[in-house]
Amino acid sequence: MRGDAPGRRGAKANVPVGPPFTRILTGDELGLIRVADVPFGPNWEGASVVARWGTPDRSNAVVVMTVSAAGPGNIALLAVARPTGKVDLLSTETGAVVATLPPPPPASAATAASGGGHHSGVRAVPPPRVCAMAFVARPVGGAPSSSGSAAWAGALVTCASSGVVRVHAPSPDAAAGAAAGSLPSAWVEQRSFQACASVSAMAVDSTGRYIAVGGDACNVQVWDLDSSLPVWKAKGGKPNMVGLVDLVHVTALAFLLPAAVGKEDEEAGEGDEAAAAASNTRPAASGGEGAGEGAEGEVPRLRILAGTVKHKLWLYDTGVGKRPQLELAWGEARVTALAAQGPGRVWLANGSGTIEALDVGARSTGHGLRGPGGSIRALCAQAGGEPGAPSLLASAGLDRFVRVHDTSSRRSLLKLYMKQQLTGVMFAPVPDSVAAAAVAAARGGDAAGGAMAVAGVAEVRAEEEAEEDEEEAAAAAGGGDDGGGKKNKGGAAEGGGGGGKARKAGAGGGGAKDGPSNKKAKKAA
Repeated sequence: MRGDAPGRRGAKANVPVGPPFTRILTGDELGLIRVADVPFGPNWEGASVVARWGTPDRSNAVVVMTVSAAGPGNIALLAVARPTGKVDLLSTETGAVVATLPPPPPASAATAASGGGHHSGVRAVPPPRVCAMAFVARPVGGAPSSSGSAAWAGALVTCASSGVVRVHAPSPDAAAGAAAGSLPSAWVEQRSFQACASVSAMAVDSTGRYIAVGGDACNVQVWDLDSSLPVWKAKGGKPNMVGLVDLVHVTALAFLLPAAVGKEDEEAGEGDEAAAAASNTRPAASGGEGAGEGAEGEVPRLRILAGTVKHKLWLYDTGVGKRPQLELAWGEARVTALAAQGPGRVWLANGSGTIEALDVGARSTGHGLRGPGGSIRALCAQAGGEPGAPSLLASAGLDRFVRVHDTSSRRSLLKLYMKQQLTGVMFAPVPDSVAAAAVAAARGGDAAGGAMAVAGVAEVRAEEEAEEDEEEAAAAAGGGDDGGGKKNKGGAAEGGGGGGKARKAGAGGGGAKDGPSNKKAKKAA
């Protein structure tokens, strides 16, 4: 049975009528974007895959993805990075490609263009791919802010594996079109700078002004997007008993969400920022371990969590010092993803399929989530929108399942099979047109709208059935890492994830051993 089978049966008749609760987007190793809608309620059992965007092509795989804020019609932009370095901007309503950003230049070329930079001897590594990106809802570097409803587009910050950071924003004409209700189709590069030689992870703080980057032999650095200058650089962990320090290889980064501050602290922070802007001084990138707080021109106090390839967690506080304020060894595999949820909690994922929460106040990890098998490649946290609404965490990885958990109760809400090894997952707003069609189809009052909605979903599912063999053939041709092909579509390259026979029985998570056991049960029946 395919992963969207629960959606075929549909929601029960007594479920209240309303627009879909949320929309989940996933990207995979064949470059496909799958769309899963959770019916109103939320009715998690009725969730199903309603659309698939793209054609199977391993050379066009999804490396990383992110979603912008919602614009007119509750439509957002989905940014998808490809192995060639280009970034496609898609509409979250139809999946149509609105714009394409060119690949970043090699590191050496970018350094030469910027007049040397911090790593003038960096050799070119063509083609560099985008390893991290995020939308920021603010103008960068003194650029004119968009007025009216065009401000939702913001700017897109991308970071390549070569260390080149770029900022793109809609052109003035495209911003005017966005204000009129259309998606911006023309994007221009506002600035570009060289951060460090090799970058594996990037994170953007809650204000959208500062970014943190890190990678192989590159410890955590904080850069100011407005000035394109480094404002803080971390030092490695403390030496062990024999005086050795782990080699730095940062694989995941996250800013801790700011805690509520008092009015006096807020006014003091605004005063420091205004003073720094008036004096036009560069924030101090050097200084002692215990550099004083509140000095004019300093980077504001930020807390950054870094995960490494040596399964270490380093928590930095820019207002305290450059050494980690907390250093923990977590699990036995590299840290692959981090997702902050609240001022004192960060969700952790690693290459062995473990998902746990770091309680910063207690300085410990725990509250593990059950279900994932195989390496976790992406996490996406969503806070409850209404009072009493659950806080959600979506995860995706090599076991080909997208899962959603309630982080308060740690209960599994959703498990959908996506047929390919996943590389990204994001929550997205439900477009108004999709919500209206769903309501019309559920009520049956608008025959035309209901027929269109039902026919659209049926067409997508029939198309997926017809192209299933084509996808499996393309995956098998990529090197045989598809986990067993048609006989074991649920297997994962790292850690297993539920055999195909087990999935038909609704079990999942049983690995290769479930196939023979189900065959015996079938013979006995």
